[in-house]
Amino acid sequence: MNEVKWLRMLTFIGLVFVLSTGTFKVAIAAGPIEMKAVAFLPTTTHETKFFVEFIEDVQKRTQGQLKIKFLGGPEVISSREQIDALQSGVVQMALIPPSYYAKRAPAISAKYLGGTMTEQRKNGFYDILVELTEKADMRLLGEVNSGSGMYLITNFPVNNPRTDFKGKKIRTVETYDKFIEALGAAGVVVPRIDIYSAMERGVINGFFANAMQIFEFGLDEVVKYVIHPMMWWGGAIVNLNLDTWKKLPKEIQKALLDTMIEKEQKWEPLYDRMDREARAKLNGKGVKEIKFSPEDEKWFVNLALTKEWGDILKDDPVNGERLRKISFPK
Repeated sequence: MNEVKWLRMLTFIGLVFVLSTGTFKVAIAAGPIEMKAVAFLPTTTHETKFFVEFIEDVQKRTQGQLKIKFLGGPEVISSREQIDALQSGVVQMALIPPSYYAKRAPAISAKYLGGTMTEQRKNGFYDILVELTEKADMRLLGEVNSGSGMYLITNFPVNNPRTDFKGKKIRTVETYDKFIEALGAAGVVVPRIDIYSAMERGVINGFFANAMQIFEFGLDEVVKYVIHPMMWWGGAIVNLNLDTWKKLPKEIQKALLDTMIEKEQKWEPLYDRMDREARAKLNGKGVKEIKFSPEDEKWFVNLALTKEWGDILKDDPVNGERLRKISFPK
């Protein structure tokens, strides 16, 4: 073999070595990867603050090789339009609820019925959610409010849940619309930012929210009752545009997932304290808590689960049943 051929072979071997020794190093040479992110909730809410904390931490973890510019909340892109912006790649990351893409992936609504994200990662529920989210052209990373559930907040008392909702108007989304109908109430679609005026004008008589959001949205002046038990867990999901996710180096993907898991494990235990403090503050403002008898509570919860699981199974029998078996094994 002459000297020229030998040098060519060495060059080829060196090139193959460079291309096969870690995409993260290649990414470093090419410069940082840049993303834009938005949130469906205002920047003053704890969910969006947690989202920004995640963004900051993952950037530190990747040592500047991933740069995520947080653009803001619904003041930048309206909440409902953020799903289109993410799917089309206008932004690459978003904090959005599963209800926004339930029509593309009906069984995704089971997210609210299956416990915390830590539990769902362990029992296989999370893997199915990832699979379903990819059908909507996104990659699910995790959840910022996994330890938080929602109460039904009203301006009217409820003594008997079987009769006292009849004729009332409750803000609805795809997640719990069948439950509201089963209670005998009318579901009314109201943007989150318009809940205050809708309650004030009688457009609605109640809505689902966690206790902290009542203060974050300034709703304490228009609510009178917090109805137990807490239901519809989590729902503030961190998603990536699917094409963006697929193009990321494995090291960046791992950094995103590892950071998400660490943050979930930090945040989930905080919600018990945050909930207690918010409800104590509401009590101080004269808002009353309603707790049903054990029999009525069982009826109330069973109605919610039966109606919502029934809706999920009707729209997506195969994936709905996969998720239901994990949540409620026989």
